[in-house]
Amino acid sequence: MAKRDASRAPGATPDQKETGNDRKSSFGRASFGRAGTHFAEKRSGWQVCDCTCLRLRKTSRIVTQIYDEALAPLDLTITQFSIMAHLFELDGCAIGRLAVLLVMDSTTLTRTLKPLEARGLIESRVSTQDKRRRALHLTPLGRSSFEKARPLWHNAQRKLGEILGVAEVEALNSRLEQTIDGLGSLAPRLGD
Repeated sequence: MAKRDASRAPGATPDQKETGNDRKSSFGRASFGRAGTHFAEKRSGWQVCDCTCLRLRKTSRIVTQIYDEALAPLDLTITQFSIMAHLFELDGCAIGRLAVLLVMDSTTLTRTLKPLEARGLIESRVSTQDKRRRALHLTPLGRSSFEKARPLWHNAQRKLGEILGVAEVEALNSRLEQTIDGLGSLAPRLGD
C-alpha cells in the first residue's frame, strides 16, 4: 500500500499540496486555499472555482460568520443589525424602500423583520405620508439594543482589519462600492 504524501490534503492528487489556508481558521470554520484546491481538477476545461458568484458567496459567508459571532451576545445577526442601522438613520422608512437599500426582495425582508418585531425591537405603523404603506421604526428597546450592538459590530470590523489588514479592507470596500454601482443598473428593481 502506497504512503500518502503528508503535505497533501486527504483525497488530493499529487500536485495538490496542502497550503496554510486549507487548515481550520481562527474562528473554527474550514477555509480554502486561494486557488480553490478542492476544485483544482479540470474537467472539460471548466472549473467551478473560476465562478465569480461562488467566490463572492464564499467570501460573504466567511465575513458574515465573523460579524454574526461578534453580535451573538445580543442574539442579533449582521442582517438584523444592518436593518436596525438603516432604521436608526431613516426612521419611518417604508418596507419597499428599505428592501431596495438592502438589495433584498420585500418578501425576504418581511420574513427577516418578524423576529425583530416579535422581540419588540422594531415596529411597523401606517405611514403618515401614505396610508396604504407601512413605515418601520426602531422602538426605544430597539434603539437601546442597537447602541449596545455598535461596539460589537466595531469589534468585528476591527477583527476583519486584523485578518486582512486595514489598508486591504479599505481597498476592498472601495472596490465593492464600485462593483455595486456598476451592477446596480442590472439588478431588478426590488421592493416594488
